[in-house]
Amino acid sequence: MKINSYLIMINKKLEAFRLDISNLDGILAAHSKGKYSEVRILKKFISLNKKYPSNSIIISRMLEFLQLVDNSTIIESYTLEDLEKTYQKISQVFKDDVDINIENYYYLYNVMDKEKKAKSLINKFKKRVDEKFLEAARLESDLSI
Repeated sequence: MKINSYLIMINKKLEAFRLDISNLDGILAAHSKGKYSEVRILKKFISLNKKYPSNSIIISRMLEFLQLVDNSTIIESYTLEDLEKTYQKISQVFKDDVDINIENYYYLYNVMDKEKKAKSLINKFKKRVDEKFLEAARLESDLSI
């Protein structure tokens, strides 16, 4: 397979993903106006997770959605600890993703009331960010020469 053909395929898949996320955003916006049921939205998240396994955008949006659910059937199907474990795992996999790590911090601190664990997490993340800034500064310095 030529690299060009492969890149064309990647671009098509990225465009399909962009459209699916746009559609999801529309559904979530309509839900805020009472137009979509939470069960239907959860089914959409499950469908997207099957189509795009381990996608950080879908997983993080689903975790945010599950924190706001009012439907008792959905609420009874998971625990806050289940969400915590998922936040922990997604933060480990996508350790450089700012949004995911901040969401994990907020969840631990505000929902789970685990201040010490939340502070440890954010301190480790800040250290990684500082390392990335130093790397960027070195690259910038190299380009200036």
